[in-house]
Amino acid sequence: SMASTRKPFTPEEIEWTLCLARTWNAGRGGQCLRHRRDGSDFCAMHGAGDKWMVHGRVDGNVPEKKLREFEAATPARKRRRSETCEASAFLMETP
Repeated sequence: SMASTRKPFTPEEIEWTLCLARTWNAGRGGQCLRHRRDGSDFCAMHGAGDKWMVHGRVDGNVPEKKLREFEAATPARKRRRSETCEASAFLMETP
């Protein structure tokens, strides 16, 4: 299936008309939502000084150093998820 071949920390669907830089996205990985510059795969920010190389291309691999940071962020997020849901439900009920 698509899900099993999908790269980690990459959105399920890549929007090919937008910048192809991967973003941190709270440790989940995402795609930059800015429009590409003419003749480039990246927006002005990610294209300048090859800033896209920090998180890699959304259609490529995550650079090793950043992959370790993504992986380190994952367990904490999973562990907190239920607590966060309970807290937000509580906050919504509070006038």
